Amino acid sequence: MGKSETAAERSPFDTFAHGRYCAPRLAVPLCVNKTQHREFVLAKPSAHEALIYLMVVVSAADRDMTDAELAHIGEAVRGWPIFLDFDETALVGAARDCQKLLQDEGGLDRIFGMVLDSVPLHLHDTAYAIAVEVAVVDREMRIEERRVLERLRSYLAIDADTARAIELSAKARHRTLT
Repeated sequence: MGKSETAAERSPFDTFAHGRYCAPRLAVPLCVNKTQHREFVLAKPSAHEALIYLMVVVSAADRDMTDAELAHIGEAVRGWPIFLDFDETALVGAARDCQKLLQDEGGLDRIFGMVLDSVPLHLHDTAYAIAVEVAVVDREMRIEERRVLERLRSYLAIDADTARAIELSAKARHRTLT
């Protein structure tokens, strides 16, 4: 590779990311790794879609997406100010895209990377809060959900004090008298 190539001479698979040669933003994007394993690659999600991905990831962490968690995702999209300009009809499509990504090898890390790329830095605490809300909505946080939240906290660089405050606040909102 001593000589410089023009864009027209490069293969669409010249972009190298995470051990894979990827064709960025094709109509039906496709990644091919060195073993010729194929997987679909989605375009960068919007900030809204990335937040939905986080809710789906936390809900699916224990492999049991409860009705309470699914209902809360819908309520968050309809009620949280961060989603005011989001088209609610796109919720199912975003959740489906997230599930496809989760099925790929390294899907969780890819989703977290997409969240970092899509959600502005000043909203990282909001992203963590929305994920915690889904984890506590059924009034119990399973170990799998806790692990996902720990990894998310690391990705988003949420300090321990902020994370604890968000978690306590969410738990307090979902407590009942019985």
